[in-house]
Amino acid sequence: MMQGRHQRTGAPDRFVVLDSFRGLFACIVALFHLGTTSYIGSLSIIKNGWLFVDFFFVLSGFVIAAGYGSRLREGYPPSHFLLLRLGRIYPLHIVVLAAFVALECLALIVPSLVGARHAFTGVRTPGTIISNIFLMQPFADGLSWNQPSWSIATEFWTYVAFALICCFAARWYALIFVAIIIIAPISLALEPRHLFQIVGWQAQVRCLYGFAAGCLGYLIFQHVRVPRGALATLLETAMVIGIVAFVSLAGDGAWSLAAQPIFLGAVLIFAHQGGAVSALLLKPAFRTIGLLSYSIYMIHIFVEARFLDVLIFIQRPLGMELVSVERTATSATKMLVGPGVVGEISVLLTLAAIIACAAISYRYIEKPCRDWSRRFVAHLQRGRTNNRVSAAVRVERRRKP
Repeated sequence: MMQGRHQRTGAPDRFVVLDSFRGLFACIVALFHLGTTSYIGSLSIIKNGWLFVDFFFVLSGFVIAAGYGSRLREGYPPSHFLLLRLGRIYPLHIVVLAAFVALECLALIVPSLVGARHAFTGVRTPGTIISNIFLMQPFADGLSWNQPSWSIATEFWTYVAFALICCFAARWYALIFVAIIIIAPISLALEPRHLFQIVGWQAQVRCLYGFAAGCLGYLIFQHVRVPRGALATLLETAMVIGIVAFVSLAGDGAWSLAAQPIFLGAVLIFAHQGGAVSALLLKPAFRTIGLLSYSIYMIHIFVEARFLDVLIFIQRPLGMELVSVERTATSATKMLVGPGVVGEISVLLTLAAIIACAAISYRYIEKPCRDWSRRFVAHLQRGRTNNRVSAAVRVERRRKP
């Protein structure tokens, strides 16, 4: 696909390299959630991979500000914006939730599917289904069904806040984001035990912090000259090294609050797509991973669990332990423990299974639903335009003698 370039900055209209990063970081988050004793799982960047969720928030703020900031401030209906965002995030969320609920129903017949607990108990009760349907799970019951969905719930409510700011406080657009960027990390730091909670108000503040940084970043991006060639390559290489070092060392302490500004720096540098690292990330394989990033993120917990079930089923015939299961009175924790190179291959096969399933969910769920929502909103927009024209014609007719 040919990429146009921004008239003022010379930067690309579509940030394909940033999509590639989102795909790679979604894979790291998937590996973070995969319990494993492998060398891959022991890497610090994998053990701290949860931090990349904050990259998603920053990138979301950046691209939403790029695509909708000016339009909403100039009168684009916020309802249309929110319908488009729901069409992007909601269908896959509901399908994955339905898959978890279906498995729970099956566990009524085959109890071993959910370990030691009974079906529809613990955090997976019928009541928590309701909070998930209405994207309220971070505030109601935390990590109940599909764990990563907490972030898309907080992101949706951040979309609502963004639309309200654009429509009713457009004059203070930038000032509001600056205030959020100052206040959010302070409020999180005041509760160090809950620094990066993924439930309750901390989850929403964490999302707002990253999103606001991305929105402000786009305002900066519009006035930044485009680095090209050797300088761009130097900046990109330094940023990649910086991200790897930061995520590997930061952990969940106070330093993790620097994730948003660091990821914003990466977004500002790689949005221009001007260096050798960008050229690599524009290759088809990385572009495909970027395209599948949301599906990878949303389905990986379910696919990992099912893949480990398959390994448990085949490990006895193979004569080797691939997965250990630690059972308690209320849960069963599965750990990928294949010996040596077998363990590393098992990790890579799990990731490959996630990507393959993500390709299917993208083709048959994510993309069709997104495209339908775009057509639906376009239809609403045409109707709105036609109504305006009709109203103008009626007014003009009344004015004529």
